[in-house]
Amino acid sequence: DMARKSAFFSCFSQGEIFENNGSLEKCFEEFYRSHRENAFDSVICANDFAAVSLIAHLRQSGISTEGLCIAVHSNAQILTYFPEIVAVSVEYSAVASAAFEIADCITANPSFLGMRVTVDCQSDLLPKMAEAGEPPVPSFAVTDTIYDDGELAELMRIDRLLSESDETDIKIIRLLSGGTDNICESTFLSDNGVKYRIKKMKKICEVESKKEIPVLLAKYGIVV
Repeated sequence: DMARKSAFFSCFSQGEIFENNGSLEKCFEEFYRSHRENAFDSVICANDFAAVSLIAHLRQSGISTEGLCIAVHSNAQILTYFPEIVAVSVEYSAVASAAFEIADCITANPSFLGMRVTVDCQSDLLPKMAEAGEPPVPSFAVTDTIYDDGELAELMRIDRLLSESDETDIKIIRLLSGGTDNICESTFLSDNGVKYRIKKMKKICEVESKKEIPVLLAKYGIVV
């Protein structure tokens, strides 16, 4: 993402960028090599899953995240289980308020036919125009290999599981983590009720056994 790169280096000229070319693990390996030589004090992640992956790999490598600020622009459910991640999200109420103000402005001025908002892009982010004056043709990859990453797929399934789980579902997951068989008694649900909820969870996580659900969460250090 050329625009993000340019914006980042304009603010942090001494920083480094580690690209995810279809593997969060390989992206971490590049980060880890630089981090060992000259430890970073802060990391800005492109998305919530990259942030969670970073923490999981740091823990697996025996590296403490203490003193390392990890920030991400997101409000995904999975981030509630990682207090060390600083999540910054858009205040949609403020955006809506601004939209209403624009609407009021247009309503109060019948001569206005509309309002146009434009974003100015620096020309040096695009290839130079040909001498013949033809507009530049941006080249983009035909396929996006990011979503072929198995780790990313697992994190997306976990986020969906946590987002769609109510308090009872979370309690069932917690009981499964403890190896408890008396789930019906603990949740005041019928046997069929528990089976239905677990079946739904297994489908979301794409696992065969109910025991694999807490194992998948534990893989990334998520404790419900």
